[in-house]
Amino acid sequence: MSTVISVSWLGSVYHGTDPFELAQCIDSIYAQDYREDVEIILVIDGPISQNVEELIASLSSTPNLVVVRLARNLGLGLALKEGFAYSRGRYIARFDADDINVATRLSVQVDVLESDPSIDIVCSSVFEFQDLNDDTIKVNYRRAVCSSKIESRLLYFNTVFHPTVLMRSSALRRLSLCYEDCPLFEDYLLWLRLLNSGAKFASLDLPLVYMRVSPKFSRRHGINYCLREFLFYLHCLRVSLLPKRLVPFYLLRLASRLIPSIYFQRLLRRRKLSQLAVPNPLLITPRYVPLLRHIH
Repeated sequence: MSTVISVSWLGSVYHGTDPFELAQCIDSIYAQDYREDVEIILVIDGPISQNVEELIASLSSTPNLVVVRLARNLGLGLALKEGFAYSRGRYIARFDADDINVATRLSVQVDVLESDPSIDIVCSSVFEFQDLNDDTIKVNYRRAVCSSKIESRLLYFNTVFHPTVLMRSSALRRLSLCYEDCPLFEDYLLWLRLLNSGAKFASLDLPLVYMRVSPKFSRRHGINYCLREFLFYLHCLRVSLLPKRLVPFYLLRLASRLIPSIYFQRLLRRRKLSQLAVPNPLLITPRYVPLLRHIH
């Protein structure tokens, strides 16, 4: 008899994945206090480094680990779509390979979905961090938009922290929806399609994921990002996922991407974020030593 899987963790690695960060992420998944059967769907999105290959090979005897290997790099959206096809869980828990999950994440989020069958997706707040060099680290506390405002705010910007999401797999299959090829906006596109299909979102003002961020804030700035965002808006407007009345707002957001980098970074640093000093999560989450031994 096959094992009934409650949660499928879904994530991917690619040529830029750092083996130490991946090991820390996997540690946090194994350290969850949720005791139902889970599986990890790990998509290898094209060629990866030898260290990451060895790290994944060391997991070969791990129960309920499904490794999906893609011959070439397809990008996050298509990699997750491929991984979802292999999932067996009632719920899909997204993870990014460089983030760290709080040990209570699954138990808290599963409880939300099981307590209210009308909710299809639950997300949470995050702790943004840059390094883990000290016993106490500085983080930005990024609060999730409250549940009652998520759906209206999604028309303006992406209000959902992707690596914190737990979704009902039945909702995706019922609505025939999944991730698509939409670089940098694969998650936002899925949220809008789910919203348009009547899915219900909920959020928790609990930081359930330590989310690693770049110190330069450069990924969401510049001509290349602006062009991809323009194509994303154009597609969503054409298929009526976004309202045409908000075109002036979208144009302003596009213009903000072209601010010279040094001024853009200063603007981001002025955002009203709650800066906190919190315990290093690696002191809370057990280290998965067998993995770390395979990293040179």
